[in-house]
Amino acid sequence: MKTKTKLVFVLVMIATLIISLAVYKIQKDDFKDNFSNVELKQSKEFENDLNGILKSYLQSNDYVDKKDIPKCLSEVYDFCRSHTDVIKLYEYDSKNESVYIELKSGMTYLIIPPVEDRLSGKGSGEIVTFEPNKKSIQNFLAKSLMKIGGMEYRSVKDTAYFINEQCESFNFDSSFENKEVSIDNLKNLSSFKLMLWNGHGGYNEKKDILALATATKTSRGRDKDYSKDIREGRIIKMGFVDKEYGITSNFIDK
Repeated sequence: MKTKTKLVFVLVMIATLIISLAVYKIQKDDFKDNFSNVELKQSKEFENDLNGILKSYLQSNDYVDKKDIPKCLSEVYDFCRSHTDVIKLYEYDSKNESVYIELKSGMTYLIIPPVEDRLSGKGSGEIVTFEPNKKSIQNFLAKSLMKIGGMEYRSVKDTAYFINEQCESFNFDSSFENKEVSIDNLKNLSSFKLMLWNGHGGYNEKKDILALATATKTSRGRDKDYSKDIREGRIIKMGFVDKEYGITSNFIDK
């Protein structure tokens, strides 16, 4: 009996050890996905240095003059060339006026100069509408100019209702506006078939990346929370000096 008891005890200890090692490996793998404090500090210092350039091109109204955009982005490109110690990849797309930057840590950016008159905007399926910039001055100007030109302004909600009425296979009852268009809300969405988005975005043809800006402002804490999504190309930090998190097609696919 004593031999059997010892054998059972040994087997239990081995099983416990195997389970402990498996849990440790899972935790270790999860931890590897997160940005370390050193990486977060490095990215913050990089952003501060980059913002020194970007701020010099901002006018009093917080926009960049169109004629200054090539010079601005060329300077950003030169800045990247001189920081290859921390930068893994950078792509300047003059056609779409953007610079894509990827640090060696995996942190990614899409730099897009803000321009005053631009709104960088089977079975049944759900329609979801998103308007992260509904209260923006650009949205107001777009509506006003259309009315002045005698054109009818149709919001994303109007379009969703129209599709809902015309197509039996679609049904519309979800709408997100302004701060509701957050990364956390987008992560918790149930499946839907059609997305209608009216907001700011950016494209870099050389990197072939299209991103839609959300209402979630960037921060060190959120950088850590979204580490895995940033590293795997689902979320990107985008904008100019003040940045928001943007979502890519990889985020939608997931």
